[in-house]
Amino acid sequence: MAEELMKQALTPVQLARRKMLENREWLAANIMEICKDYADKWILIWDKKIVHVGHSYEEVIKVAEEKYPLDELEILKVPDKAESIATPL
Repeated sequence: MAEELMKQALTPVQLARRKMLENREWLAANIMEICKDYADKWILIWDKKIVHVGHSYEEVIKVAEEKYPLDELEILKVPDKAESIATPL
């Protein structure tokens, strides 16, 4: 109930940013597995899941613009090695 009240108090922009941050948190929690499965590919993350994989940014952004709210997405080129990902100190 408190979660629903908080959502009602947020503007559409705040809600979109919240969803984007949830996608970033999901990405951070799953980055090692994502690197193994999608190395050197472009991925589109929406609603805490990978919804498209492509070989170029242009391909992925085209799908994003056609199907998803851009302000809620994460688009990322997955590094070819998980070791190349910086981790906070």
